[in-house]
Amino acid sequence: MIEDPLPAALEEAVRRELGDQLRIERLLGRGGMSIVYLARELELNRLVAVKVLPIHLSMGPDAVERFKREAKISASLDHSHIVPVHRIGTTPTFLWYTMKWVKGGSVRDLLDRGGPMSVADCLKLLEPVAAALHYAHRRGIVHRDIKPANILIDDTGWVGICDFGIAKAFGTTPLTHTGAAIGTPGYMAPEQCYGKALDGRADQYSLAILTYECLAGKVPFTGDSIGEIVRKHCMEPPPRITDARPDVPGTVADALDRSLSKRPEERFETVLDFVRALGGDPTRGGTIVAAAEDTRDLASLPTERLAAARPRRPLIWAALAVLTLAIGGVALWSLGPGETAPAAPANPPVAPVRLPDPGRLSVNSTPWGEVFVDDTRVGQTPVMDLELPPGQHRLRVERPGFVPYEQSLEISSGDRLRLVDIVLRPVPKP
Repeated sequence: MIEDPLPAALEEAVRRELGDQLRIERLLGRGGMSIVYLARELELNRLVAVKVLPIHLSMGPDAVERFKREAKISASLDHSHIVPVHRIGTTPTFLWYTMKWVKGGSVRDLLDRGGPMSVADCLKLLEPVAAALHYAHRRGIVHRDIKPANILIDDTGWVGICDFGIAKAFGTTPLTHTGAAIGTPGYMAPEQCYGKALDGRADQYSLAILTYECLAGKVPFTGDSIGEIVRKHCMEPPPRITDARPDVPGTVADALDRSLSKRPEERFETVLDFVRALGGDPTRGGTIVAAAEDTRDLASLPTERLAAARPRRPLIWAALAVLTLAIGGVALWSLGPGETAPAAPANPPVAPVRLPDPGRLSVNSTPWGEVFVDDTRVGQTPVMDLELPPGQHRLRVERPGFVPYEQSLEISSGDRLRLVDIVLRPVPKP
């Protein structure tokens, strides 16, 4: 078997051209058009994930400018469930950016190791994802590549989306002369397959595909080629989730059917509406905390087809294993030699993921104000016993004519936090 020389040559180039800024620690993962390394920023002495995209694989002569533009937009997103981008850059050999290193895994890892989720645990996953997507959509930013590998989970159960805008940076049509898909075919909305203008409803479709997979253990559309998968997205009605999971409530099946409509205007207006129709509460957020029995560092295993090399095991109640491949989620996907499109696993075991108890937050102010948690409105004061996932959150209370009150919060599982003496101050007169 002849090894692909790209990773070794690219790592040598990265070490040579970024050696004064970063020290490469190890390979984390690779996809169709990108490679991800764990690196240490020398100036700040912190570990980051650095994603590298070879220029010879980029789409068109203006790829560098598109990359810079989209990476800057991604870096401007400030939401507690979006993986932050730290720095971007280009060299004569490759494009690169650094982002927060999420020491944990992805939804892809979770599904590969544990099988389908219960409806309740699926909603816990979707709630923070929907809140983050809605935040971006309100700013006119579409992710374009929502899939399990791009939803990360750290070892505390925090959930975050990575790779915002990277698919757009490499073109506007779904299939290019290189055969790579802008986005991932198994999760692409019909309008994306056609290369049409996109809005947040395209991400909603992709999130519905992800939801279907979380519940059924397989995506609704599979095939032996990109073209077959694209045709099914555009032409065939999706199978109803209750065909694969008869225990799923009819309301959940109806919400999925609507979000998987071929026509964007027939879907929900926002991703928040979709998750609410499923029975979730996007203002609450959620965490996933689970681990596999095998806690080896996955960097020691082959990064290609890593999930297939692992046996499925039930998830157990423990800290999340260091699944370092997760942050190597692929922004651009293609079928390489000898590869086939994703196929449905045979008889996937149902192993619902157990979740930690939420914390609770009570907020009151004088005078009353609108309460926002992680940039999502949760109501007017007083807000009592709002459930929040363990971790860091941002609280904001605002009222027209008054200076907004803002505070960062740290909530642990089972905590009850009360902020009931907030005083809003009038905006000073000029």
